[in-house]
Amino acid sequence: RCGTSAGGSLRRRDLQELRKAGAGRLPGLVRNPQSNGIYYFAQVAVGCLRLISRSDRDLRLVLAFRSALLALRGRTLGAGASEGGQLNDASVGGFEVRFRAAVAATLAETKREDLRDELSKSLRFYVSLKPLWASRPLCTRAYGLADPTELSLGLDAGRRLCAARGQVGRRSHVLRYHGPDHLTSRWEALREAYLAISIEGGGDAKQIEARLATFEVDQLASRERQTLALERSRTAAEERRQVACEREAVREASRASAAQRSEHALQRLLQRWAARETLEGGK
Repeated sequence: RCGTSAGGSLRRRDLQELRKAGAGRLPGLVRNPQSNGIYYFAQVAVGCLRLISRSDRDLRLVLAFRSALLALRGRTLGAGASEGGQLNDASVGGFEVRFRAAVAATLAETKREDLRDELSKSLRFYVSLKPLWASRPLCTRAYGLADPTELSLGLDAGRRLCAARGQVGRRSHVLRYHGPDHLTSRWEALREAYLAISIEGGGDAKQIEARLATFEVDQLASRERQTLALERSRTAAEERRQVACEREAVREASRASAAQRSEHALQRLLQRWAARETLEGGK
């Protein structure tokens, strides 16, 4: 496909220069060396969605995939939306509306019919959510971007997972604001939603449950470390508070002692004045 003909194809020398410049380090372009050559694929994040292309040894083609995914991302986030846009936004200008419009516009702007067909067949997306205290994310199957049914299924999966996860805050501070029961209920809701979505997508229930069990082991270890760190932090804070209180008590005692000495000195002075006045009056 790389060809040397006119019309936008990259020449062999162009490809060599791109590889020499480190094409695999371009944002959105992943380099995957294999025994039969180097494969490339495009990958772009939009909130909890991961937009991906199929792998191919044709760097020119994968760069076209990358350009399309970057354009799609730009259209989705360019309408005043933040990168962390959620799929449970029910407003008319919500994430899903922008994303659907961005997909349609990105495919429609491709004038070459052969490239538009390649994009339709090669671009997909999946939902990626990292549960609290997990070292890796939970990912759904990949959904076709150009297929309306697949697009709806993928967005629905993302909406359900985001709603199930809820807002639990940052992992390093979450225990300060949420109790264990709340966090456990949020994980159970996310677990059930992910299991249902995966089974609906054709996944094997036993394999999925085994994968979720490894997540729970991972979470438990991290949760115990966070709990211990929080207890240490609270103990240290309490010790600092006690030290501060003790120092304040010492300062207060010192101030009281100084005031008492001043009062005694004043009383002695008044007594001397009174004695002098008595003596002078006797004369």
